[in-house]
Amino acid sequence: MSRLSTMSNAMVEKLLDGIKTEMLVAFIFSILAVAVLLVIFLILGIGMLPTTCPAGAVCSTNALTAPAIADDVFAFVWMVLAILVLRRTNQMRRAANEGDIPKLGRLNSIGWAIVAVIFTFVPGVMLLFAHGPIEALGAGQAAQSTASPAQSR
Repeated sequence: MSRLSTMSNAMVEKLLDGIKTEMLVAFIFSILAVAVLLVIFLILGIGMLPTTCPAGAVCSTNALTAPAIADDVFAFVWMVLAILVLRRTNQMRRAANEGDIPKLGRLNSIGWAIVAVIFTFVPGVMLLFAHGPIEALGAGQAAQSTASPAQSR
């Protein structure tokens, strides 16, 4: 009998507690990343606004120039992807808090973790750290559910 098939409730709770902590840290840093990206987006957007100058003063503005628009579009796309990472992290955090192991297993993805590393870094690293324990938890639960009917015979 494998170690995973004999996973006790205490082991499941211990794994789940660690996953909950990692998901909370990832969620907090996702919120911070989105807030920083929102500020950057707003600063770049405000920089595109035309300015008014007093008579006789020399004013310059980068309003609606191609580089300014490209910067704003880049910041907007980056922020949207960070928001998607935030949503995914929140879904995983909720599943962990509710003890919904099948949902947590479905949401657990290396692809999303890599996207999170690229666009928000710390949440992505936390998702990568949590990937192994979530897989172990899912495998242990699957082994217990398949072992239970055989033991009842």
